Amino acid sequence: MKRLLALLLTAGLTIGLTGCGPEQGEHSSQESSGVESSSPELSLPEQSYESVEEVPDFYVQVLMMYGAAEDPETQELHPLHVSLFYGDGWKDGSELTAGDAYCWFLSFVNDLPQEEKEERYASPLGENQGWFFPEEELESTMSAWFEGVTPEQFRADSNFYDAEHHGYRSISGPGIGIQPRLELGEVRSDGDLRIIPVFMDYESGEDRRMELTIRISPDQKSYQFVSWLPAESQNI
Repeated sequence: MKRLLALLLTAGLTIGLTGCGPEQGEHSSQESSGVESSSPELSLPEQSYESVEEVPDFYVQVLMMYGAAEDPETQELHPLHVSLFYGDGWKDGSELTAGDAYCWFLSFVNDLPQEEKEERYASPLGENQGWFFPEEELESTMSAWFEGVTPEQFRADSNFYDAEHHGYRSISGPGIGIQPRLELGEVRSDGDLRIIPVFMDYESGEDRRMELTIRISPDQKSYQFVSWLPAESQNI
């Protein structure tokens, strides 16, 4: 579903739409992807939509585009193990780091078949060096989905950006903990902004309430992520 929405939003097809790891819980292997979303059938719906918000389960799909996956058995949403759902949040795109961009892009390509990822994102540094994302692909994708980001802010971090090979590489990260369950609250509108309350339900009881804000484009055909911040109210 996530890849289908991405294709529809970026290609303007039939419907006319143009800290990465959790800190709570016991640690497991960082290579584990936890709850994985199945690869979707990339057939286009016959129905046309005047607005991206008319797409079925639109706000669920927004969360999946941000870095969540749906459990095929329970239909519950959980963050992927590498996801921007973790961390303290960001108030505008200028605060996002190269590490944030790397983490989000990794979740963005999560649905790609393993063989395709290995072919497209093999590291020029050799085997067992993690994924390597070409600068043009990562930066243009981030600019398309996140408001106010620039290539310069990501390239400034030599821990992730490899100027010699013109791309972004992985480095060792934190241990992986138990994933929370994600619940949607009642979405609020403020002009072209949509504030999406997200309840992060941990088994440990250390729950969090956050808000993901997106901006709907003037033509209603696409959106961008604007911020991810703690909720002002503890009531979702």
